[in-house]
Amino acid sequence: EEEADMLMESGAAIDENHLMALTARRRDETLLETGTMLERQAEYGLAMEVYKKLGKKGVSTGPARKAELRIGICQAAMDGTAGAIKTFKAYIAKYKPEPGDESYTHLIRALEKAGRPDEAQKYRNLKK
Repeated sequence: EEEADMLMESGAAIDENHLMALTARRRDETLLETGTMLERQAEYGLAMEVYKKLGKKGVSTGPARKAELRIGICQAAMDGTAGAIKTFKAYIAKYKPEPGDESYTHLIRALEKAGRPDEAQKYRNLKK
């Protein structure tokens, strides 16, 4: 938002592609915020729909990546443990985060909830 305001105030010629990218990024951030607000209200199903929309149409990698993780968190909150495990594993495979990343913590919790302590321990050992 600040970048768009600075461009407007500068009086410089505005590159249409740059402006479109700024607008898309703002939309992505707004969708992520909307999903987060829905989660706080325990509206996990609605939050997942917002996150999925961001995943399909998102142009900013940051918000889209966060949305993918939040989908798994919503699945776990809705007792969709098997789906959450699948989502967390796919996230880890796709983004290859450091072992200390929160995605591992969420995966470990889901595996424990699913009665898979040995597999949970494998991921816990990666975090050390």
